[in-house]
Amino acid sequence: MGIDTTGRSLGAVLAVALTASCAAGPSTPAAPPTKLSGPTRIGEFEPWRDGLVLNHIPKRGVCEKPSEAVARADAWLCEVRGEGRASDGELFEPCLAHPSEPKAACPAGQDFFYVVDLASPLPARPAPTAEVEPWIVLLASGERCVSRSGIGTTIPARDGLAPTMRCYPPVPEKPSWFGDFVWGPIDRTGEVWTVRTAPNGDPGLHDAEVAVAYR
Repeated sequence: MGIDTTGRSLGAVLAVALTASCAAGPSTPAAPPTKLSGPTRIGEFEPWRDGLVLNHIPKRGVCEKPSEAVARADAWLCEVRGEGRASDGELFEPCLAHPSEPKAACPAGQDFFYVVDLASPLPARPAPTAEVEPWIVLLASGERCVSRSGIGTTIPARDGLAPTMRCYPPVPEKPSWFGDFVWGPIDRTGEVWTVRTAPNGDPGLHDAEVAVAYR
């Protein structure tokens, strides 16, 4: 898409987080647990089925294109329309269509969503022929990272790797221990999968263990 599609999902969330952290003064988060006692688990991210869409902000809009970040039949790129000049044109991706109602949920942090209200239910699309790749990971530290398309156009590469995921801390008011991004693909060569992250204040990339990888 050529843009960072987290801007809109990040805007409200990070504005609150940054305001709270600035008011409280600078702080360095304590190091979280980072080692797993067992292998990485595989899960299915189904926010509508599992009742996860509780903390959310509604937006009117359209979902006219399949998601470029997630190869799921219910994943869409959505655009805000009808909310006024301040919001119209904002993009959310990926957004997961409700199975029967005209709306789509766009994950935007730890247990937070934007919900795009549509004029009509989204059309069914054929299921992908290939297995859906994991696109959300829960790190051993509790941080959640979500695949985003286009962030490589605004965030520079590190060690030859382009950024692929945006990460969110378990507590929005606290800074993320492992940094805001994942660079490169998930390393699935061992029982414990890892991603490359940049801890706060560290110029280099380090491995972070993945507790659960969601498809």
